[in-house]
Amino acid sequence: MPKFKHLSPAGDSSLPRSPLAVPSKSREGPDSPGVPAAAGEQRTSSVIQWARVLLYTYLLLLAVATIGAGFSILTGGREGAEKLFAFATNPIMGLLAGMLSTALVQSSSTVTSIIVGLCAGGLPVVSAIPMVMGANVGTTITNT
Repeated sequence: MPKFKHLSPAGDSSLPRSPLAVPSKSREGPDSPGVPAAAGEQRTSSVIQWARVLLYTYLLLLAVATIGAGFSILTGGREGAEKLFAFATNPIMGLLAGMLSTALVQSSSTVTSIIVGLCAGGLPVVSAIPMVMGANVGTTITNT
């Protein structure tokens, strides 16, 4: 009959640690075993995380503004955008354009971001709403 090894309690360091285990917030070392991290360190890391969130939000807004400026230059402003997207004055055509572009790009978020940039560049919001709705409907096409 085979002998089974007895499993030791969870606190035993001889067992391999689970990859799903939450790391402890303590500074383990020869000088201070088991001493918890200082509150100042936690506060500093949360300030850094918030600074990153603000930076990334700024970069996102900057990217949308850049897309809008590029589109405005490319098409000649509001008049050029209205001429380019004259087909989208019909809401059904705008819906189909949003669905088709989402099916081609495979990302409704990308299509919506481009449409927002186009609105910043002069595309009328009335024409953009059916396109965004079409991008959301087009998501169902990408799942099949």
